[in-house]
Amino acid sequence: MKKLLLLLKLPPPVTGVTRMCSAVLENNELFQRFNTRVIGLSYAKDVKSTGGLNPVKFFRLLLNIAKTKFTVLTFWPDLVYFVPSLTGAPFLRDFLFILIMKFFRRKIIFHLHGTGLKDAAQKSKFYKRLYCFSFDNSEIITLSEKLNYDLDFLSPSKIHILPNGIAPSLETVPPTPSLLRWGRESQNYYSLAIFMTTREFLN
Repeated sequence: MKKLLLLLKLPPPVTGVTRMCSAVLENNELFQRFNTRVIGLSYAKDVKSTGGLNPVKFFRLLLNIAKTKFTVLTFWPDLVYFVPSLTGAPFLRDFLFILIMKFFRRKIIFHLHGTGLKDAAQKSKFYKRLYCFSFDNSEIITLSEKLNYDLDFLSPSKIHILPNGIAPSLETVPPTPSLLRWGRESQNYYSLAIFMTTREFLN
């Protein structure tokens, strides 16, 4: 059985990305098809406290980096599923996790939500180099073929299309991310389980 490491951004805060990532934990199909480990990434208590850096966030970042290194070394995953932030300081933070995977030569499947890569790369050679280092020769999942224009300066090994459902807004933070359901999202991540067990991913 292939080993899968899920690097998931989980609530709090409740955002589109954290809701989607939480829906992955609802998908028993992934856990049946893979020997799976999960590392939850969370840095802020609510949406208002996102952005910026404080001692608590810095400590959580160091803790998550340590957990990731330890898990990679002891679990040695065949695949790593990661939903990175795409721009600004959040991308620089997530780039640290990409560096770990690249250093240990683990196969990364990036699931990109949103756009902004091309615009940031055009404005900054620094970001362009980081993007090329991160995503070139890697496999990328996008939500729609219409978003591929944002990747045309990159050279990923493969680009896969896997749409997501649109979740309703939530006013409160659910108590346990592993018990969350949002409309069609659990169905889409069931598709993700099948999608990731195709021959092209397992080779």
